[in-house]
Amino acid sequence: MTYSDVITQVKNVFPDITTAKALEYCNQINRELNIGLPSRKKLETLNLTDGTSAVDLPAGVVRIEKAVYKQSATTVYEVQIVDRGWLNEMDPLWDKRTTKSRPLYMCVDSVDASGDSGSKLQVSFYPTPNTTTSGSYPVVELTVDTNTDVTGANNILSGVVGGELYKAGICYFHARDMEYGAAPMWLAEWERQKGRQLAFETNMAYPATGIDIAPPHTRRRRL
Repeated sequence: MTYSDVITQVKNVFPDITTAKALEYCNQINRELNIGLPSRKKLETLNLTDGTSAVDLPAGVVRIEKAVYKQSATTVYEVQIVDRGWLNEMDPLWDKRTTKSRPLYMCVDSVDASGDSGSKLQVSFYPTPNTTTSGSYPVVELTVDTNTDVTGANNILSGVVGGELYKAGICYFHARDMEYGAAPMWLAEWERQKGRQLAFETNMAYPATGIDIAPPHTRRRRL
């Protein structure tokens, strides 16, 4: 099923909705589904260059959960994800230093082609990497959430069965924005459909094992 198929169904309910606005709502729905769900996380690999601290972030990345420096197949280290303000406080000259070693920290910046603030996302490492990727190592591996805007011709997200979830979401967002009286009804249906999908995908990521694991704060500490 494509997004155009879903939008056709929505227009049977709300003939006044435009295709462009419906696609905007589809992207909003996808963003909610793609961010934070274990089953939709992806791994992105950043190749390193000796003496180069900035690396372009792959397109579509909207959230970075963790980063690891993979020196080899058996040697890995955490790279702490911080913001530029934190690095500036820790070391005001961090981005001017020429010292090179294994990266300990990274931040994400929006830059343009000249390096000024812009729309392209880059990762900046500190310290600057001291080795160039050769073959498979060393690299920085990111665990990320991704989201890419869609068109009507695209198929709906894999793992979403049928178009009822999209229909409910689009109808709710449209009714809410237009202040229609049906908004509460469509909100309830959107929450119901979303809850079913999230439960399904969570179960796919963490299938039942039959083993009951106590939450961390209830486990007995060994002294």
